[in-house]
Amino acid sequence: MNKLVRALLLLLAVSMLFICFAGCGKTEVPGDKETKQGTQETEKATETQKQVETEVPLNFAEGNYDFNIKVCHWYVDDGWIAWHEITVDEGGTGDAINDGIYDRNSWLEEKYGITLENDYVYQTDVADKLRNQISSGDDKDGYQLVVNFGYKASHTTGNDWLVDLSSVSTIDFNHPWWNREAEKTLRLGNLVEYAVSDMLLQDKGGTSVMFFNKLKCEELGITDVYNTVRRNQWTLEKLAEYAALGYKDDGDGVVNGADEFGISNGDDPVLMMYECFGRRFMDYDENGAAYYSIRDVESQEALSDIYDFMYNDWFFNTWIHRGEEVIPSFGNEQALFDFGRVETTKNLRQKELQYGIIPVPLYDSAQEHYYGWVHDYHDSMMAMMATVPDPEKIGMAIELLSKYSYYNIFPELYDVVICGKGTRDVESIEMLGTIFAHRTYDMGIVYDVENFTDKVLRYTATGSTEIATLLAEWENKLNTKLDDINALIDQYS
Repeated sequence: MNKLVRALLLLLAVSMLFICFAGCGKTEVPGDKETKQGTQETEKATETQKQVETEVPLNFAEGNYDFNIKVCHWYVDDGWIAWHEITVDEGGTGDAINDGIYDRNSWLEEKYGITLENDYVYQTDVADKLRNQISSGDDKDGYQLVVNFGYKASHTTGNDWLVDLSSVSTIDFNHPWWNREAEKTLRLGNLVEYAVSDMLLQDKGGTSVMFFNKLKCEELGITDVYNTVRRNQWTLEKLAEYAALGYKDDGDGVVNGADEFGISNGDDPVLMMYECFGRRFMDYDENGAAYYSIRDVESQEALSDIYDFMYNDWFFNTWIHRGEEVIPSFGNEQALFDFGRVETTKNLRQKELQYGIIPVPLYDSAQEHYYGWVHDYHDSMMAMMATVPDPEKIGMAIELLSKYSYYNIFPELYDVVICGKGTRDVESIEMLGTIFAHRTYDMGIVYDVENFTDKVLRYTATGSTEIATLLAEWENKLNTKLDDINALIDQYS
């Protein structure tokens, strides 16, 4: 069991113990709780140094290495950045994550003479920035690291812009602060262009979850949601059964934004369900060659069932109906269930809404695990620019930043921010442990071709449940991309 899941289960146990004691005293109002955000700065700094220097030792001598790392970080708008993960303006703010990052970067500079500079670049401009740097060969004023999100990573891979991270001797993917599932899934042969370590935060916030309105469910007689999950009976069919109970017409006999719905969301649930059903766009065969698993009959059947699910009247698709005057939302209590991400709790916790957190459902009872797909529009993964003259130095800094974050920032992130403030009950903490135990990625997204995955996402606009036509239209482009990927696998095997 990884450290992250152990921490969540420990927090669950402590929370349940607290409730047992608190039951004899004052009743806590759900949603009104606050969690203490760390200790005094001096105590925290001392403990931080102690942990970093004693746990899983890194053989990097202290000294003034005297270099700056400039990071190109994807950006859309402030609403898309759940937490600033590379640099912050100041410390001592009382915000656990902000102050943790400030302390981390100060420690790195004081101990090793390494500084960080973060440049937010609009997501559609990242590839052009990198292309121009490669063309000019500039490293002095250019970027050393790239932090991209999965959807746009495909615009920068497979073209010699990025360093093979597996060849950098100062990086060790066996260390616990590296996401091994991401490394394994995104690896082409021995080539690792993008990887995920604990110096990044967005991937945790981008993990797929579901929410349900606890009070509305109780009113409708739905009282066993958590136990349904525990019994592995939380399936697509069960969600459809419950969601159908949530539809309530406003009296005009027409399905519109003024009604109440079982689910109100955009097209995101297409990929959330597909990936959390254990399906992939691309995978490896028994010989280590890449193939498009979306072409499998089972994958197409799963997508057909997903589209059919989303065409029900009780599912309000905000993408298709985006022009309507009233757009219902879960946060405004017009939907019984909602698909979202861990970071969605930042907005939900500002409301009086009594919500619970559960996994995206199983496809059917034969599925072994609940999965937490890391959303390709809301994650972060890092790469190193090929123009870097000394990858070993940058690799050393990545390891130091990742190790510090693993021991000192993530306990705050999970205990304080996600579990402490983001949940309304201890059952949700248990559910988060279940979700984070099996977080997943898809190489078919990071090595996408011309945003094909987006075509699958937006396919609900056609009203069709059959994706065979779309696959046929894209056959030549997919085959060409597949040939390129397998050539890379052969080159780096």
